[in-house]
Amino acid sequence: TGGAISFTATKTIHTFTNSGTFHNPEALTVDFLMVGGGGGGGGDNGGGGAGGEVVIGTNYPLPASPRAVVVGSGGRGQKSNNNAGGETGSSTTFNSLFARSGSGGGAAGSGGGKSGGPAASSSSHGGGGGSGVNTPSLPGGSNGTAQSPTPTVTYPSGYGGGNGTGPAHFNAGGGAGAGQNGNPGAPTSPNKAGQGGDGVQNSILGTSYYWGGGGGGGQFTPPANSSMQGGRGGGGGGKTGPGASEPFGNGDSGNALFNGNPGEPGLAPGGGHAGPGGQNTGGGGGGDGRTRYVGGKGGSGIFIIAYDT
Repeated sequence: TGGAISFTATKTIHTFTNSGTFHNPEALTVDFLMVGGGGGGGGDNGGGGAGGEVVIGTNYPLPASPRAVVVGSGGRGQKSNNNAGGETGSSTTFNSLFARSGSGGGAAGSGGGKSGGPAASSSSHGGGGGSGVNTPSLPGGSNGTAQSPTPTVTYPSGYGGGNGTGPAHFNAGGGAGAGQNGNPGAPTSPNKAGQGGDGVQNSILGTSYYWGGGGGGGQFTPPANSSMQGGRGGGGGGKTGPGASEPFGNGDSGNALFNGNPGEPGLAPGGGHAGPGGQNTGGGGGGDGRTRYVGGKGGSGIFIIAYDT
């Protein structure tokens, strides 16, 4: 029991989009997918938040017992402070296993988080957030340290955020995806400047989806080949400004269980902000441009467990 129960031709699947309890009165051999919450996007030409860590279990032995499932929340996007980055969310946990949240995106200026959100460390297994902009250019958040795999559990995450740029573009980097580095804010070919990194593909639900995409970086004067696109896996789109049209990046669409959100146009103080990551995808929030300094919130995580019917 526990979660929303569905079926494929051969499997019974329990999907937890919120915290709860999985109770198996008999021992099982299971497959599972855990995704941590996505990091929030930075403000003031802020970097995209990193996608949540992905943990995959295959033929995992599970003795009979009720066990708590905690689904991680996404990190808050930076709000109305041009010197601070987005926030890191929380972990998804089950049976002493965990999938960490991605780091928040950095911001411009001299405040905390400017170099890609909270720095990855030996205890931070999610990816690095994209860097905000400054002079000189700033590095994206460092790679997370991947957890050590076992015969039944693998940890494909651990990538770095994209670098921000200084003059003349002042464009922030995309957040790391669970399966790929974030793209730098500098002009690239093809058009991936500021794009969030892609997440990890998994088909435990019977359909192959990406999980843990990075958020797109915010940009000030985007080049013609700019993207600000959220990474595959629910990444939120970045945004630019100022300007009446205020171009924005699209959120990831059609690759994840739920879509990432695009940036929303609008001039301060009436509206406009970067796109949140898709709920229950672990997608990172997008970074904002220079209007309201509102980074997108990271998407919440998920826990899915499947066994032979």
